Amino acid sequence: MPSATIDAWDQRTQLWARTGLGAGSIAPLRIVTQLGSTEVIVATATAVGLGAAVWRRSWRPAVALAVTIGGQNLAFNLVKRIARRTRPPGPHHASWAGASFPSGHTAAAASAWPAMLAVGAPGAGAATKAASYAAGPAVGATRVLLGVHWLSDVIAGLALGWGWLALTRRLRIVPAN
Repeated sequence: MPSATIDAWDQRTQLWARTGLGAGSIAPLRIVTQLGSTEVIVATATAVGLGAAVWRRSWRPAVALAVTIGGQNLAFNLVKRIARRTRPPGPHHASWAGASFPSGHTAAAASAWPAMLAVGAPGAGAATKAASYAAGPAVGATRVLLGVHWLSDVIAGLALGWGWLALTRRLRIVPAN
């Protein structure tokens, strides 16, 4: 797909987000966007990993989450350093750091929540599994709506996060559920 087409989608999406976002929706979006923050992901994964390690009497669950979360974090930060894409012009309604491409919050949510569910609740039902996979797109949408990412940043973040999760499952680091 030509770069001009992607840029046009990004520009239209940002214009829509800037003009359609009501002041009352900013606070709830900021809450949802935190599901992809390093602090929330690491704290939750630590609790899930340690809990599963104690329950199973094995460090494997904690290591699986550390590899999943650490690996995707290294991957998206490496791509950010290479791409060096600037953020949308704003207004920015959420915190951010560094380059825009790909969305780190989105990549983290896309890989971490399904991995935490697989490690912490391997027998979870289909609706719970679907919700864990929906965390990535939900966080990604908030990043666009809050003005800190382009739509293409979010799509790349989803691809990176789900791709890394698929690799950790293929290598049997994270159990398939």
